[in-house]
Amino acid sequence: MWTAPTHTGYQAIVAHFVDSNKKKITKALLALPEHKGSHGGEQQAKAFMDVVDDYGLRSKLGYFVSDNHPSNDKMLRHIAEEIPGFNPINRRIRCNGHIINLVATAFLFATDKTSVKAAMEYTKNLALDEQSEKKPKEETANEWRKMGPLGQLHNLIVHIRSSTQRYNTFKALTGRSIPLDNDTRWNSWWLELHISLSKRKELMSYSDDYYDELKHDFLNREKWEELQEIHDCLQPFYDITIDTQGDQSTIDQILTDMDFLVTHLKQMEQHYRLTNNSTLLQRVMNSWYLFDKYYDLTDDSPAYAAAILLHPSLRKSYLDKKWSHQAQYIPSTIENVRKLWKKEYKMERVVQTEEVNASKFQNWRKEIYEDDIVDEYQNFINAPRHKIVGTALDWWLEPTQQAMYPNLSHMAMDIFSIPPMSVEAERIFAGARRTMSWTRCTLGGRMVEQTECLKSWVREQLSDGIFKTVGEVEEAADTAVEQLSTNEISARSRYTPEGSPEPYTDD
Repeated sequence: MWTAPTHTGYQAIVAHFVDSNKKKITKALLALPEHKGSHGGEQQAKAFMDVVDDYGLRSKLGYFVSDNHPSNDKMLRHIAEEIPGFNPINRRIRCNGHIINLVATAFLFATDKTSVKAAMEYTKNLALDEQSEKKPKEETANEWRKMGPLGQLHNLIVHIRSSTQRYNTFKALTGRSIPLDNDTRWNSWWLELHISLSKRKELMSYSDDYYDELKHDFLNREKWEELQEIHDCLQPFYDITIDTQGDQSTIDQILTDMDFLVTHLKQMEQHYRLTNNSTLLQRVMNSWYLFDKYYDLTDDSPAYAAAILLHPSLRKSYLDKKWSHQAQYIPSTIENVRKLWKKEYKMERVVQTEEVNASKFQNWRKEIYEDDIVDEYQNFINAPRHKIVGTALDWWLEPTQQAMYPNLSHMAMDIFSIPPMSVEAERIFAGARRTMSWTRCTLGGRMVEQTECLKSWVREQLSDGIFKTVGEVEEAADTAVEQLSTNEISARSRYTPEGSPEPYTDD
């Protein structure tokens, strides 16, 4: 869900699927319904089912990737009431980017392991107060200062950017500007920190020049060292975010990334315990507490582990090696994926291999003698892993793999078409925000939806209509705005020969 500048909500319904002709993953915006009133889970579910029925997709629904907002859980529960056999827990995939955003935010701002939500709300309100200037600048600066070196760095960047002369002078000196953090994305803080550390010398010189104004935000050597520690702790979180938001990213990256972060958090904990750094140790424990919650939730859906076991470069060998410290969980993890395989995919093989003219007894003998031999799942996960070129989905789309694993390949294609992040919906919202610029403020919700759907289809080459480029779609939107403006003027007023307006009346 996204709240537009018009104060209405928009729900992006994006499909990810394997195009059988192009042999690649394809994504498309199916709809962008507008919610003018309440847009909780129940309302979202109704809008979603309307779209599903319009496209005739009830029997083809797979997994749902969304952020961790409770309304998404509620939406899936309502969808389950409409579709027999739909499991709202098993089909729920949590956006990897949103998890990392929460965990990194806990590291940056939480005062204890249970105050993450309060810390996020506090930081958001503080940023809004600063932007709106509802409070005196010094009062707001004092609040930021309470966050330690991170808040002092924020105040320093605000000081640079609050004067055109200071901003241009500093930019000319350093060759670039330093971005200011925002209240919606933790990585804006990391980027601010990353660039500031690279321009540490220039920032220290600037602080000396304006010492009287910045003496309460002066960053000495110890504070710069703490900022460097924070940066280094968060570097892997930033790298993972960038790595999993691309079009070639697949769901197997969620568990492997989480396993890496387990190692990273353990190393940080040990380091700060040994060095008696209670401040940074508390940051680590705050983030780890929240991270554990979402790591445990991956047990709810077998899709996460299935992506590991069905990846030709990972398979069961990955679990044996990387889960050796928690080996007790390996058998149940494999069994949960096996249940998915047997319930939704293996039965196809039984139907396909039964001989029409054979007796019931002959088919039974064929099954008991060949079942273990042709158990594609068992054979695949225990086979040696090997390096592949491209993604796991590319590998499974090869005719050779589909011939060797005719049913398991169907399961693999379903699993590897799941994106690890709901980044496409975010891109849609960003595009809609540009569409709803001040020059197009008269566009209604339906027109916005049509414009964004067309842009999505043109980008993915799914449309054979009159529009060939995204630019042509946007030009059509501008034309629509001009027509709406013309109609509005015609409907509301007319002009006398002298040019003065008169109220419009029906003659």
